[in-house]
Amino acid sequence: MRTSKPISNIGYISPELFRQRANDLRQSGAVGPVVWVSHKPEGGDKKPHLHILLLDGWGTYETVGLEAKFGYEIFPDGSKASLTARWQRTKDVRDWILYAIHEPTYLARKATFGKTAYSWDDLKITSGDEEILESLKNEAIEALEAGEGLVYRIVRHWVKQGKDWPSLVVSGLLPIATYGNAKYLFDTLKGRSVGACAD
Repeated sequence: MRTSKPISNIGYISPELFRQRANDLRQSGAVGPVVWVSHKPEGGDKKPHLHILLLDGWGTYETVGLEAKFGYEIFPDGSKASLTARWQRTKDVRDWILYAIHEPTYLARKATFGKTAYSWDDLKITSGDEEILESLKNEAIEALEAGEGLVYRIVRHWVKQGKDWPSLVVSGLLPIATYGNAKYLFDTLKGRSVGACAD
């Protein structure tokens, strides 16, 4: 497959070796920016593995044999590991990121439970591309928050700003039919620390 879209894969080489290979390939111009997350074994996958994303905007990838550029690793027990040959086009980088770190709210909205959650800091990128990663994280967070209900976002913002319930009512931002539930939500969020209601 030839594609200029972002593509993803899974690899079984160690994170340290993958980082070195990805950085070497990036520096040589063989690939564009590479993002990855190291996962512990879970579910049907009994080995530690990497979720890997090659970003678009760099050029066209020929996926046949692309995994070979990342090489392989031979472990002390004699077993050999590499990336798989199953490159897939990735429609939405934000979705890939949220799934790759197993963001709990994102997974819950998809009725997927029981996966180990990873942190935003577990997302890695090739050297020199750190600003790209920060931008991608921000876009993923915005997409996650956009999936919240409108009333929830309005009430959460109001609470974070330290404003009171009457001022929210007279603002006209809430549909009248939502007042009962919105007031309950407002009171609940006010009971939490404002820092917990991050925008």
